[in-house]
Parts: sequence; C-alpha cells; structure tokens
Amino acid sequence: MRIPFKPNTGNKKLQKQSKKSEPPIEGFKRFISLETKGKLIISGCAVIILVFSAILLTVSLNGAPTLSNNNSSQVSSIVLGQTNDSTVVKEGPYGNISSNVTAAYIVGVHPRESGAHQAMIESLRENGVSLEKKYYLYIINAPLYQNNYPAERMNGQKLANKYVVPDIINNPYQLAVDVHSSNGSYAVTRFVFVPTTDNKSLSIARELANKISWMNYYYPSDPSSTEYVTIPLIKAGIPSIVYETYKYDSNSTTRDHAREFIKVIDTSQLWE
Repeated sequence: MRIPFKPNTGNKKLQKQSKKSEPPIEGFKRFISLETKGKLIISGCAVIILVFSAILLTVSLNGAPTLSNNNSSQVSSIVLGQTNDSTVVKEGPYGNISSNVTAAYIVGVHPRESGAHQAMIESLRENGVSLEKKYYLYIINAPLYQNNYPAERMNGQKLANKYVVPDIINNPYQLAVDVHSSNGSYAVTRFVFVPTTDNKSLSIARELANKISWMNYYYPSDPSSTEYVTIPLIKAGIPSIVYETYKYDSNSTTRDHAREFIKVIDTSQLWE
C-alpha cells in the first residue's frame, strides 16, 4: 500500500523560525564585515591604479632613461693580455664619453713605483665625472721579483710594449701619458719629459711644467722604459710624455698631485 508523500512542513517552519530568531546584532556584524572587505578591495585597487598612473606620467614627461656623458656605468675592464704571473687591463672610458679627444694613462710599467700608479688610478676614477675629455687607463699588474730587479722592470716594459702600445696605436688617441716615480736620485724629484724631439709632445710637456708649480721639465739620464712605450707611440704619430712623481711623497700629496695633473691635462688645448 503506497502512502502519499507529504512535505515535511515542520522542518520549514523550524528553519524559518531559526532565521527569524537570529539576533539583530549578528546580522549587523556580518554586514559590517562584508562592507569592510569591499572597502579594502576597492582601496587596494585604487592604490594600484594611482601607482601605475604615476609611472606612466613619469615616463611620458621624461621619456626613456638616458645615460649621462660622464656616467660611471659605462666604465668597463678588458684583459688585453696575461702571462703566468702578470695581466694587462684596459679600463674606461672616464670623463666625457662623447668627446672625440681621448688620452691614455699607462700605469704599472715598473712595479716598485706603485704609489704613483695607484694615485693616478684613484684620481681618474674619482674625478672622471668632472672631466671634459675622454680617458682610458692601461693597468699593468706585474709582481715584484725580489731577487731580480732588472728582470722585474723588463717584465713590465715588455708587457707594455706587447699589449698596451699596439692597442693605443690602433685606437684614436691624441695623447699618452706613462706614469712613473723617481727615488730622488735625479736633480729634480717631480718632472715630465719627452724622449724624442717630437714638437707636439714637447709642447704639451712644457705646458704642464709651466702651469703646475711643483712640476719641472727635466730629461733624466738613461731612462729605461721609453724605448718600449713612449718612443714607439711617438713614432706611430701619438704625442706621448713621461710623468715622474717623487716616490717618497706622502700618499695624500701624490694623490693631490695626480688630481692636479689630470685637470691641467684636461684643460690643455695643445693635444686636441
């Protein structure tokens, strides 16, 4: 015998009664919670939109980022050559990278004169942004041969001749400066000189001696590095000079002199 199905109206009544019996405060809390979440979502979207709009406005006003003519991010180091104990590195450009006037500073030919080399490296790195012309450093990293001083000097000279000189000749340089220091055995302690009768090189060297109070033009007896560095450069048509500091000056004095030397070179019009 099939019994007709009757909906359980009692349960519905109970459900209705339970809904009706919910305290008013609970409904209010649920409403506040939903409203707060909605406000947070809307606020977050608004912040994202504002930030994105600011970025677009900045780009539209300023355009793509541009590199300054004196931007240090353009400086790079290239290993030109190496042996079992030495390396030759080209570093730059420093100064105004858009300039068509370029000079090379060569440091490290004689390892025991490292104070002069380090002062020139630091001064060019620190003051490059204020220079009007373009510059490269050629850094010879060679060791001291404690028991063989002549071989030590010859090693640096040959490295310069093999790697530095050809690179300078094959690039558009208007000047090369070979940096050294003297031990005080000459008549003067701080000087520049040119190992040939090249007129342009001589004019630049004499201008430096005239403009820098502590500098002299002086030709030392029997310079050893010139036949490996400055003479082949001059023969290739590149004005070149030798800069000698005093080995026993303080580090701060040597750096001050290097900075002044760099600035006078930069303002000279003789090598443009």
